[in-house]
Amino acid sequence: MVLLAVISSLALFSAGIIVLYKMKKAWLSVSLFVLTLLAGAAVLVLAVIGSIQWPERTGRVQESGPYTILYRDGEGELADEVSAALHEMEPVVSGLLGEAPEARLTVRFSDRLLGEGVAYQSVGVYNWKTSTATLRSGISDWKSVLLHEYVHYRSHQYQALHGTPPGTIPQWFEEGLAMYVQHPLPPADPNEVEISRDLREIGTRQDFLAALEHTDVYAQSYFAVVQLIERYGKESVLLLMNSSSQDQFYARLEKLTGKSSADFSGSLMNAYRKDEEQMQETVKQFHDRLFKDDFEGAGQVLAAWSAAEGSRTAKEVEDYQHILLLHAGEWKELMYRLEQKRASRPYDMRFLDYALLAELTLLFDPEHAYGVVKEAQARITEDATSSHFINQAAEPYEWIAGNDPSEDYRMLIEDDLFFNQEIKEALFEKWQEDYPDETWWERSGKR
Repeated sequence: MVLLAVISSLALFSAGIIVLYKMKKAWLSVSLFVLTLLAGAAVLVLAVIGSIQWPERTGRVQESGPYTILYRDGEGELADEVSAALHEMEPVVSGLLGEAPEARLTVRFSDRLLGEGVAYQSVGVYNWKTSTATLRSGISDWKSVLLHEYVHYRSHQYQALHGTPPGTIPQWFEEGLAMYVQHPLPPADPNEVEISRDLREIGTRQDFLAALEHTDVYAQSYFAVVQLIERYGKESVLLLMNSSSQDQFYARLEKLTGKSSADFSGSLMNAYRKDEEQMQETVKQFHDRLFKDDFEGAGQVLAAWSAAEGSRTAKEVEDYQHILLLHAGEWKELMYRLEQKRASRPYDMRFLDYALLAELTLLFDPEHAYGVVKEAQARITEDATSSHFINQAAEPYEWIAGNDPSEDYRMLIEDDLFFNQEIKEALFEKWQEDYPDETWWERSGKR
């Protein structure tokens, strides 16, 4: 800006001198010099004003518990969705960082992200000083971005509560933790990620952003935190976050892993890929036994997998246990486990979980099946295909709890709104017994 003002002033002054020389009025050069200075100052002031990132007017405020959502006219529905999403995120992050703090979080959408240290093309940023998460307006996956920034909020509030000075926790760990919660699946192909430097070199925000210019340090940070949590448990997060300095953080990291930060950094991707290969081999053994109807053997594979050191067990083993119960015909036990998951960890429920639970509930407790579908409608919204299937099934499920559900069973059959073939056949047999005079089966092709 200053350079622009100087160049403009010199250009104006030179042009004025030439004009005065040709007009033979050089005595006016002093006045011209003063006017040139004033013009340069004006250019500088205008440049400064133009460069200021004035805060956007939001107009509306919604308060919901510890959350303040700032939004513009016409965005009331978005504000409601943000509020609901924040409350759903609380238990997810509490599993890592303990109970949610009482400190207020402000969430706002903006056409531009303000503040120092904002990475190029960022779609979200959290300001520790103001406890504000700003998301770029118009992004389709705002819930995922909000979750990332919410983890930063919870992490920083945890540190503030325990008196941890700002900058104590390395930036790669901060970002890796947020990425871990944000992405249920790896955000990058682990076979294409290599860590050629000591993670300690990207411990500050400035070093992290500088490294981002030539390598994906977000993905590297993700895999580092994943490896820590999967090998040493979720409690390793708080162990490291309770450090009072970066030196203590790295001392605890070395004690936890048995490696220096450099050795940990250099070996973690090979260790991750080795675990991945082990998991794939275990899944193959499981399916081999399942294909042979060796349900006991398949169960033993899962039991060994759960006990294996360093293997990925939490969600993967649970999913395969559900598959085993489904194929073994232990449907009431499967229904019970899915209900337990729905009650205790609703944020972990996926389309497959809801689809199986809805059909099993339709089989054993039909009056309550619509409640499952209704909840799925509210939660499974980002996957267009799954959402479409759920919305199609919602109407007949809603009516099934009425006095005469036979018509709604017919709607399910004619539109083939079923997910699992085995449960579908069991439902057909049950309905044929309950409604022997109906002709659904002819219209559906079922005999």
